[in-house]
Amino acid sequence: MKIFSLSMVAVVILAAFSFQGPTIKAVELKPWLGNWKGSLTYLDYSSGQETKIKADIKLGPIVDGNKLAIAFTYPDEPNASSKDTLRFSDDGRSVNYMTVASKKKATGNLVFVLETEGEDNGQKAEIRTTYSFNKNTLSNKKEVRYRGQSDFFVRNEYKLTR
Repeated sequence: MKIFSLSMVAVVILAAFSFQGPTIKAVELKPWLGNWKGSLTYLDYSSGQETKIKADIKLGPIVDGNKLAIAFTYPDEPNASSKDTLRFSDDGRSVNYMTVASKKKATGNLVFVLETEGEDNGQKAEIRTTYSFNKNTLSNKKEVRYRGQSDFFVRNEYKLTR
């Protein structure tokens, strides 16, 4: 009976470890550090109109092993330029407090999806951000689904090349 009980405990522990979900670390983005040029398309909060502007992103450096600096530059709107940091949790299950919902990695590309509950335009919403890295392309798409609605809509998307 003791052997059976110990075996069951071992199975439960192994099952728990196998269902921990996807993880991501800052170092996994190392191949894509550097300068990217392209555009930002966004859905304007007040008018609801889609707008497209030039956008550049500089990824890097990686700081303290779990932070990735990002600089956003808008050539036609220099006053809108900003800097941010992607903060990867120690266990790799979240980035900037958003849960890593999925990750697909293959030679030369990486796609990961982050999800969180939050607000968009003053309404409670589910927010999903998808990062897609390929050899010479990068995209970052933010999608929103308001409470009570079934579909996500694209709030903004960066499409860049190097």
